[in-house]
Amino acid sequence: MLEQVYEGTWEDLAAHADEFEGKHLRLTVVEDTPRQNYQMLEVMRRIAERDKDRPLTSPEPNYAMLEVLRQTEELQQGMRFTDGSDTQRLLREARAGGMYGDEPTEAK
Repeated sequence: MLEQVYEGTWEDLAAHADEFEGKHLRLTVVEDTPRQNYQMLEVMRRIAERDKDRPLTSPEPNYAMLEVLRQTEELQQGMRFTDGSDTQRLLREARAGGMYGDEPTEAK
């Protein structure tokens, strides 16, 4: 059985009434869906309609962040990869004195 899902206001669904004729339907009323969602969609629809003829422009690259990423990659060259599975254990050992060269004081 092919199941189709339609979602929207009653008016949106009623527009498909001729497609539903003679079919078994299941209707779920969602009361807690904020009306603001539909209002926001309408605003977005209006903006898209208003701007449909405007040429699309590409955003400017964030050169500062690209430089930071390049520097980070440079700093990490030669470092061994760790998968992070021992992170909690290593942090606990370090906080217990291991980072100062002391023997860890926490029980394992």
